Amino acid sequence: MKFLIINLSFLITFISFSKEVILKIEASGRGKEYEVMQLDNKSKVVLYKTEGNFKTDLDLYGSTDCLGVFKKINNAADLDLTCEFVDQNNNKMWATLIRQTEDIDAGVGRMFVIGGTGKWNYLIGTSCKYAVTLNSSIWFTSTICNVDQDKYSKFKKEQ
Repeated sequence: MKFLIINLSFLITFISFSKEVILKIEASGRGKEYEVMQLDNKSKVVLYKTEGNFKTDLDLYGSTDCLGVFKKINNAADLDLTCEFVDQNNNKMWATLIRQTEDIDAGVGRMFVIGGTGKWNYLIGTSCKYAVTLNSSIWFTSTICNVDQDKYSKFKKEQ
């Protein structure tokens, strides 16, 4: 019984120190196809560029620019973009966005933080989920990042 209580105490302590906090990012913008390789079945591979803006639930806001490849094969979409976010303090975050879906106009994907300056540096290695809706060439995203509580505290505290 004593062994069980000690192990249970250790487990509760370990879990309490590994808590995650949610960071929310909302964004919108416009995308443009720069180079298109048309396939014979009305499918295409596109070099894609987006420009937009973002805002977090911590009142960070700024611009975002992305470059990458967007494949439209039949009615499926395969997206691989690398994005640069620049906040109001001129700090930057770089992230890779990946999405595979049957619906070109909406879907869910993953965002991976691959670099950053200033406070964004604390989020390197963070994996996020995002949902996107497209209306013509305009996109809207909602992103949720589960951030380790220690990283989140440092991120939030940094000026």
